[in-house]
Amino acid sequence: MLERCAYHGGVRTCQAQHFEDTPEARRELAGFLQRVFAKGADACAWERRFEHWWDLNPFAELSPERGWVIKSLSDDTVVGFLGLIPACYSVDSVRTPAVVPTTWVVDPRYREAALMLGRRLQQLIGRTLIVSTTGRREFQGRLVKRGWVLNTDAFRQFVPCGWAARWMLGSGAPLAHGQRITGDVDEVRSILGSVPGASGIEKCLTPEYLRWYRNSPAREHRFAGVVDAEGRLSSFLMLAPSPLAGILNVWAVVDWFTAGSSNEELRGLLAAVAEKPEMVGICGSGRTRPFLLRLTAMADDETWKGVRGLWRAPVTLNHFHCPPEPLRLLPKRCVLAEGDLGL
Repeated sequence: MLERCAYHGGVRTCQAQHFEDTPEARRELAGFLQRVFAKGADACAWERRFEHWWDLNPFAELSPERGWVIKSLSDDTVVGFLGLIPACYSVDSVRTPAVVPTTWVVDPRYREAALMLGRRLQQLIGRTLIVSTTGRREFQGRLVKRGWVLNTDAFRQFVPCGWAARWMLGSGAPLAHGQRITGDVDEVRSILGSVPGASGIEKCLTPEYLRWYRNSPAREHRFAGVVDAEGRLSSFLMLAPSPLAGILNVWAVVDWFTAGSSNEELRGLLAAVAEKPEMVGICGSGRTRPFLLRLTAMADDETWKGVRGLWRAPVTLNHFHCPPEPLRLLPKRCVLAEGDLGL
């Protein structure tokens, strides 16, 4: 079906269609994104991201959807795009396919065509779990009106690195016999289960997923985890650079997990990383030592309860999800590393 989009007082006909994932289509799409994001990544960088989203993604086979393009009917060129990254969530401990919208963009001459892409995304509702972290206000309002669940209320605080870390964080629970801290995610062979009786919607964690996210070409990531002699992971932190005021060397904890019934092991891991950030490769040759670690968690998330951080303050996040109707009332655990953030 053809749809019309107006610009400059005239009317031009264009068409929304599924993105057919071929090498030629990827090259054309990468060229379009390079042009529309003139100060961003080049075409080769976009092609590396496509490879990460759709080839290297350990959950790629869970969903055939790759998104949609808007094509101009006058010359058959790409003038808009909304991508989908396959994902997987644990819903009451059951692996459940999901998709993550990404890179919702149109050529400025075809601005109205963004609504065409939005209608295509809307058609997925009820068929699969959709998770988004869009920060674009014009899209947020439309999502809420269409029944998406919004999670926004969070708190942020900072933890100093160096000698003050242990004083502020304590040492946490001592590691069990055979456990150790590693900064190498390749040493993880399996992940211990979550707290018995846990329910709701949360990211499905596998060793392959952790390695895939750590290796994203879109952003630098560092990993720290507690493993035993068999490579079983019981707690982890994923960190990403987040400079403060463009000057201070700050790293944000963007994902975390512990299999324990309390946060003691995770707090101990955080304290160890804050005290010696070089243990996970955060600072190295030519890099300044991190000054602060940044913690952000939803207001109802007690992971960092008891952490004596600096400048604790409320912040607003942009976490949306649209579950099929049977899942609508389930609580959802949110972390910063969701949606397409960091991918």
